[in-house]
Amino acid sequence: MSNGASPDRPRALWAAALLPPALWAAQGTIGWYVGGHGCPALEPGWSPRVVRILLQLLTVAAAAVVAALALLAWRRRQRLEGDGIAAAASERAHFVATLATVAGVTLLLGLVLAGLPSVMVQTCGQAR
Repeated sequence: MSNGASPDRPRALWAAALLPPALWAAQGTIGWYVGGHGCPALEPGWSPRVVRILLQLLTVAAAAVVAALALLAWRRRQRLEGDGIAAAASERAHFVATLATVAGVTLLLGLVLAGLPSVMVQTCGQAR
């Protein structure tokens, strides 16, 4: 296979395992930065509505990428299990596919839970 996901070189699987934590961290970091600009005490302050929309779009985009990567890893894992080859390279690819599946599912939930405050909670303590 020329896409880098062959059993001896599971590059796409490593990307599927390492990209969800990076997206989760980016969503959290960018979320704090953008959320902080919605406070009226900061100059220049952004509209709270714009802040909420930006955070929701960021969450949806990150969740879509993580879901696609988790699906890719799960399908690859299922294909490797169906092949029944017990070679060391195949075992390594199976391990990385399993790792990517677990990371994808776990961090998809993390992204959704981290994005919920942008839907339900107003910024800067305005909900008090």
